[in-house]
Amino acid sequence: MAVSMRLQQHKPKPNGPAVRKTGFQGASRSVMVSGLGGILIFLILAFLLVFAVLEIKSGLRAYVTGESYWSKGRQDAVYYLDRYAASANPDDLAQARSGLAIPLGDLKARLALEQSSPDLAAAREGFLQGGNHPNDITRLIWLFQYFEEVNYFQQSMDIWRRTDNHILRLESLADMLEEGRLTPNQLLDIRSEIHDINGLLSDLEMEFSRTLGEADRWLNGILLIIVLGILALTAVVAMSLFWWFAGRMAKSERELRATLEHAGVGMARISRAGYIQSINSRLCRTLGLEADELIGHPLSTLVDQYSEMASSPVNLNRLRHQLDNGNREITVDQPWKKGNDHLWLRYTFSAIKDRRGRTRDYILVAEDISEDRTRVDELTYEATHDALTGLINRREFKRRLNIVIDIAQSENAHHVLCFFDLDYFKDVNDTCGHAAGDECLIQLCQILRTQLREGDILARLGGDEFALILYYCPLEVAEKIAEQLRRNVERFIFHWEGQSFQLSASIGIAELSGSLDDAEAVLDAADRGCYEAKRGGRNSVYVVDLDHPELPARRAAQ
Repeated sequence: MAVSMRLQQHKPKPNGPAVRKTGFQGASRSVMVSGLGGILIFLILAFLLVFAVLEIKSGLRAYVTGESYWSKGRQDAVYYLDRYAASANPDDLAQARSGLAIPLGDLKARLALEQSSPDLAAAREGFLQGGNHPNDITRLIWLFQYFEEVNYFQQSMDIWRRTDNHILRLESLADMLEEGRLTPNQLLDIRSEIHDINGLLSDLEMEFSRTLGEADRWLNGILLIIVLGILALTAVVAMSLFWWFAGRMAKSERELRATLEHAGVGMARISRAGYIQSINSRLCRTLGLEADELIGHPLSTLVDQYSEMASSPVNLNRLRHQLDNGNREITVDQPWKKGNDHLWLRYTFSAIKDRRGRTRDYILVAEDISEDRTRVDELTYEATHDALTGLINRREFKRRLNIVIDIAQSENAHHVLCFFDLDYFKDVNDTCGHAAGDECLIQLCQILRTQLREGDILARLGGDEFALILYYCPLEVAEKIAEQLRRNVERFIFHWEGQSFQLSASIGIAELSGSLDDAEAVLDAADRGCYEAKRGGRNSVYVVDLDHPELPARRAAQ
């Protein structure tokens, strides 16, 4: 507009205005092309950066999953080596070596990658031996090659390296036990060393998982910075274009309203008193409301619904205080119900200042982050549940068991842990293959679920081992439940391609009376009852007294 006014004030030559008009149009076109090109470059860059960060997060997830297989292999190796030292049963040694093969495979893969000329074929073979999914191996190798020296990942790899000597020592102890000719005192020393190594490796596993978790949170921050940075750059270019076409004399109110209406995210203008002054159509569509239902209403109309689900509900006074005292923006995640759908929205508040630096109004930007929340929930579910049966896994079960133990100690309440192992399940796998074994477990878990009371927790600890927490359950009632569970398993007949299999369950139960404060120790005690049930002929229930661990397990009354 300023240019047009200057043209009108002068009396140019006849061809002057036409020449100047053409030059203005050319400049406008150049600015438009440059601006749109810049926005396109920013969006492409944002996509590439976000894709790269998500790939790194997928690689971290692969390492977390691989750690769970590593941990299971280590636990099997320790458990069966200890049993072999006690019983000299060759089957126990075979099981121990089978479990030990998993961390040894991962060790082989890492050593192959640490060579001056990495042996990718050997690394792939090692990761496959470690039980990792073939689709994850490329990410495992890629992340190691390019991020080995990056902060948290480097810490995780250093922790992994600290397990090498312990794993190799377990292999050496297995060789010593297999050679035989050991005195009883030597066997006791070996079993003690096995337990010591098990404790050290458990601590290293926890440290490894914690470090990867920190890396994941760090990546979340990087991802947020990337997205906000690209959006900020895009907004700068978009605003520059708007200022060019609107002119220096355009009113700030018109500029703000146009920005609100054409923004790619939901936006609203909030008065200092907390009332909605204007809102764009994107936010109306996101919320499923009309503008008339929002304009003139208080801020709570936008953010306070279902606030009991939010981690940080919006408080207008706190919001005003923070933005008026130096905070450039405040971000809050809030739930929102749209019809039958529940959304998660990210609200970002910032202040509009006048020339004297005083706050006039507030700007609200709302983004739908439901997909991100869903992705996080899915990753959490995968990390805490068994992929085959849908039951919680060992790690999540131990976490919940610790909670129950704390409750038992603080409330003096009665809870019971059941540890059971399926008898003859190996026959299904050996005769019909693992696909049949998987289907057998799925069908059996459906039967087991029907017996659970509300609040009871059933978990698959690995293979054919299961555990059950019976909340607020006296021991005599738990014995009846365990006996009924045993009968249900005994009555179950699995059919596969014309063949039939009958299983049974050996169950160990222990009342959580508060005498033990460690989930692993309680599990070991219940496992001892399961072991006694197997030794006593299988298909039975044995009770372990945690308050008097020196007493032998007794068989439950049928």
